Amino acid sequence: MALSHVRNVDIFALLMPLVVLTPVSSQFGLQADRSGKMIFPIASAAMLVTVLAVSTWAIAANDRFSPSAIHSPAAAVDVLKDRGAKRVLNDLQFGGYLISRQMPVFIDGRAELYGEPFDMAYYRALQLKDVNRFLGILKGYEIDAVLLAPATPAASLLDHLDGWQRVYSDETAVVHIRTAESAREHRAN
Repeated sequence: MALSHVRNVDIFALLMPLVVLTPVSSQFGLQADRSGKMIFPIASAAMLVTVLAVSTWAIAANDRFSPSAIHSPAAAVDVLKDRGAKRVLNDLQFGGYLISRQMPVFIDGRAELYGEPFDMAYYRALQLKDVNRFLGILKGYEIDAVLLAPATPAASLLDHLDGWQRVYSDETAVVHIRTAESAREHRAN
């Protein structure tokens, strides 16, 4: 299950009136007469715009735009915070949620920031199409925790790797933490 996309809802709300203006004006016959004056009084239009602006502001001020608890890794992130995880390798779909919880991310939905080579290497690693690349990410980026969707092949591999322990799992997310012995060895190398 993917998280809802709400990142650009404010831009959508700004642009939507412009997109629907022509169909709405033709539907209600709101066209200028020959003298160039609008048939629809300007005062009425101003009141309508004011009402829409105030209601939009009230909704935005009182509603926290965030994914529902059912589709978010809230409990898994709580475990990561309790464990003091600093370098988390996360599934792409959890990036936005981690950002909303003020946690650093390995990757998020803004693919243009990372570039195609990085995105493809990340995908191949987590899908275990290149196991060495996955192991290289864990070592090279000094990952101390991993937050993945249960269906991600790398989550199953971590269950069998020395130095990693599954500490949380539900239908949305799986958390693996580098064991203390493994962390000491990793820092020594």
